[in-house]
Amino acid sequence: DMVDAYHRVEVEGLSDDEKLAICHKNFSRFGKDNVAHEQVVIALEKEDSHLPLYLLLFCSEASLLAVFEEIEMHMTAFPHTIAELWGDWILPRLENTYGEPIVKFVMQRLLASPKGMGVSDLKQMAEEAEELLSDTGASPGANVEELRDAIMPLQAYVAGDVIALASAKIRAGTMARYAPRAVEQKGMFFASQIIKATAEAEWRKTRNTPVEASK
Repeated sequence: DMVDAYHRVEVEGLSDDEKLAICHKNFSRFGKDNVAHEQVVIALEKEDSHLPLYLLLFCSEASLLAVFEEIEMHMTAFPHTIAELWGDWILPRLENTYGEPIVKFVMQRLLASPKGMGVSDLKQMAEEAEELLSDTGASPGANVEELRDAIMPLQAYVAGDVIALASAKIRAGTMARYAPRAVEQKGMFFASQIIKATAEAEWRKTRNTPVEASK
């Protein structure tokens, strides 16, 4: 079954003590139990730090930093909002790991399917577009599974075989990177139509299939 329609829930901003507790819990989750207090405070100064999702993304990315003397510099450089941290920092990192074509391919289709897509369907579509997506040497289907595993701990809602971008802010960051024309649309339906048309045009190009003229 597809993911049920999302419900908007308004939550109060977190207190500084709650932010600190969430950060320490997230760092511990990602195997970083010895983060200095001064480094955690950097997260609290960010614009979206009142949102648990921002703190999750921040801690996840900070946990990947390896050079001690540059950690605080990189943390300070992290974007201040969820959309920017996701779209301008995390997605480029995923592109460097799995290849820009496969990340863009998956994200465009998740944008065009607000209720999510089955991982098996994404794998099949990726394997059929192998010429476009095989720049990393691994099979596109395997890359889809690895990409799913990479974004699951961050925010993607996964239910059984279905994966979806469940946060409006995450969707906004993804849209700004891979479907900028859709950002101008006020309605999600029309935005989804633009994203779907863009993805289908690229899909047809890989299969050398002519696009039928509009009737």
